[in-house]
Amino acid sequence: NKSKVYKDANPTLTYQIEQINGNRGLINNDTFSGNLTTNATLNSEIGSYGIMGNLSNPNYTVSYIPAQLSIISKDITAQV
Repeated sequence: NKSKVYKDANPTLTYQIEQINGNRGLINNDTFSGNLTTNATLNSEIGSYGIMGNLSNPNYTVSYIPAQLSIISKDITAQV
């Protein structure tokens, strides 16, 4: 999961490999091709937006754990 402040640029979306049933993830310096994306943009309203993956390697079956990009309010000070 990631977060950003309203009207800030989206953060870099990253992933990590989970260890499942004793398997240690990628083997022999294997990598994935593809990327992570979100529908959130610079102009998106406050809320949560899904992070989607398009990662692949022919030697692996990729399963995704859902993640969110949360846009939080921007603090401002009004001088009166």
